[in-house]
Amino acid sequence: MQEMIAQPGTLAQGLLDMRRQVDLLPKFVIDRVILVGSGDSALACQAVESLFGHTLSIPTLALSSMAAARYLSPRANDLVVLASVSGESVRTIEAASAARACGAATLAVVADTASRLVQACDVALVMPSPISRSTPHTRDYTSTLLALCVIGEHLSNGGWPLLDVWIANTKELVPRAIEWASHVAVNDSDT
Repeated sequence: MQEMIAQPGTLAQGLLDMRRQVDLLPKFVIDRVILVGSGDSALACQAVESLFGHTLSIPTLALSSMAAARYLSPRANDLVVLASVSGESVRTIEAASAARACGAATLAVVADTASRLVQACDVALVMPSPISRSTPHTRDYTSTLLALCVIGEHLSNGGWPLLDVWIANTKELVPRAIEWASHVAVNDSDT
């Protein structure tokens, strides 16, 4: 519950922080974007794959860390974005090393700057730190989505106003959703 309630504030502050961070990243010359992650991070990559491809007008692939580590042949003008909240996912680190060995630019999306993934990549974008790693990671997933969208916005060389709308809407929608869910739970137990 704490993670769900914290989302509006976390996302609002995260948007400001990550936009500042991406402005400091080097300008990548890229022909293709490859989004990589495991578990929820892989799902976040898949969720933004079409958005990137459409907005950036360059090929964009979302792959699992295993597929990227073992079967992808990155090229010198690829940007490989590797998402892992902990930055310790073994296959994601392996994918980063494989991409760098092929000359691709690598960008870690993590919550921990001391992680092995950051060390394996050229640069990093730091998202909000987790509240807890012992519960389903609702807030971590939305923070990963936000981080990926901030990268897409940056690569498109233009603002994505809908990011601001999304964040503004969470301030009202998250509390309403929690309120609605509390009534559903009560009603289900009565039947």
